[in-house]
Parts: sequence; C-alpha cells; structure tokens
Amino acid sequence: MREFFSGVTLLARGFGWWRRRPATMALGLIPAALVGLVLLAALVALAWNLPALTQAVTPFAEDWPGLWATVIRLAAGTAMLGASLVLVAVSFTALTLVVGEPFYDRIWRAVERDCARAASAASPAHPRESPQNAPSGAPGGHSLASGAHASPPHPDESPDNVASGASSRHSLATRGQDRPTGEQGGADAGGVPDAGYGFWRGVGDAVSLVARGVLIAVVAGLLGFIPVVGGVIATVTGVTATGWLLADELSSRALTARGMDRATRRTLLRAHRARALGFGFATQLCFLVPLGAVATMPAAVAGSTLLARSLVADQPPAQDPGGGRLP
Repeated sequence: MREFFSGVTLLARGFGWWRRRPATMALGLIPAALVGLVLLAALVALAWNLPALTQAVTPFAEDWPGLWATVIRLAAGTAMLGASLVLVAVSFTALTLVVGEPFYDRIWRAVERDCARAASAASPAHPRESPQNAPSGAPGGHSLASGAHASPPHPDESPDNVASGASSRHSLATRGQDRPTGEQGGADAGGVPDAGYGFWRGVGDAVSLVARGVLIAVVAGLLGFIPVVGGVIATVTGVTATGWLLADELSSRALTARGMDRATRRTLLRAHRARALGFGFATQLCFLVPLGAVATMPAAVAGSTLLARSLVADQPPAQDPGGGRLP
C-alpha cells in the first residue's frame, strides 16, 4: 500500500507546481477547458436520453413484472453511464494531450528543468581534505613533520599511466551515471531529456488509449448488467482500469524523451504497478469531480513527469560487460 499512496502523493506534488509555475500551469487549462466543454455536452445529452436508451436496449423486459423490469433497466442505465464515464475520461485525456501539445510540453519541460536544478543544487560538495588525508609534505601532513621519507613511486604510477587510469575511471563513472537512469536520448543544457516525442507519436498514443478505453467501457458495461452489485463492480473496474491507462498515457512523454519505446515503458510501469495505479486512480477520481478534469490536467502532466522520474530512478544499477556493477 505504501507504493500505491506514493503514486497518489505524486499527483498532489503535481498540484504544487501551481505555486512554482502559475503562468505555465494556467496555459494547460485552455485545451482542457475546450475539450472538456465538448465532452460535457455529450455527457449531458446522454444523461438526458438515458431513460429512453435503457428501454431501447431492454425490450425483453416489457412483459416482466414492474419490479424486475425496473431493476434490469436501472442496471442497464448504470452500466451505460459508467461505461460512458470511462470513455469520456480516456477520450478527454487523449484529445487534450493532442490538442494541447505545445502547452503541456512547456509544463513537462518546466518540471524536468526544476527537478534537474534541484538535484544539482542538492549534490554534495567534495569533502575537504582533513589533516589526516593531506598529501605527504603538505601543511597539516605528518610525514615531513615526523622526518619520515616519502616512499618511492610505484612503477605503474608514471604520469602517463595515471592519466590513462583517470581517463578510464572517468569513462566508467560516466557510463554508470547514464545507464541506470535510462536517459538514452541525452539531455539539453537545462537537464531536460531531449529524445524526440513528436506530434504523430502523440496521435498514435492517443488512438491506442481511446481504443483500449473503448474495450474497458464495453467490459464495464457488461459487468453493470449483473443484478444488484453490477453497478458497483462496473464502477470499481472502470475506475481502476482507466487509472492504469491514464498513468501509461500521461507518463509516456517523459519516458519516451528518455529513449524508451512503448514496450519498455509498459515494462517499467508493470515493475511498479502499485505506484502507477495509485497515481492513475487518484487522477481518475479527480476527473470525476465536476470541472475536476479541467483543473487537474496541468497537475496530472506535472505529476506524471515526477512519476516517470521516480520510476527511472528506481531502476537497478546497470552491469558492466565484466559482470560487475558500474559505479
């Protein structure tokens, strides 16, 4: 459960970027509001016509006793409404990310840049040399003070060999820093991963998200036909499955920028399933609040960037070709 609530916390931290970057975050409201208005109108139209639709899909209940006809139609209406909410949540995310690509790109880059700057500022400085660590003959060292003579240099410690060894150690350390983070695409001067995401890749991810959302909506709708408990089961299934889709889609930009393809992204998410579900579940619940989707979308983009960074940071250390761990 700790991992699950860690994911929930990441969304809450995403809301914290309203304080850090209010202007950038406010831009993310524009596409969310436009898409939200269109989908809200469709949802209101569905709710208005829901009684007629439930009767249309349950013609077999016409001759049933009044109580049972009401139960089956109530279950059908609940299933249709729940499936519609799933589809609206998925469609809203997909359409908003495509329409608002320039705005959400700015939010993502701002979060990456701020996190890189904070990590750089928090890096420990090199420890100062203590008198015990001072080189022989240096002030505070004890070799000369005690009259001891420095030992002759080792044959392998010629200037050329020392330089070569330092270069080799630097190369290994550099590989050790790069490979565990998964940032195969490199980063720009501000610390933002720069592997291209691209408009059409975003469109492809959006289409995949909507297709999977339709499948979840169908499953949730069928579960809703179960008498008495169908509505509850359909709602829980729909919210949970949609939360997973939202975590996958929202984190795709930050992970793709690190050189990860779709299969690698999903493998990484499955390795931290509880954390991803916690983030997606919290996001989905916020989307269900009236106007919550519009207000939450910028924070969800910021939080998903934090999610991606936390997933990458928790990757196990890479191994060097010789079988040992890279430093």
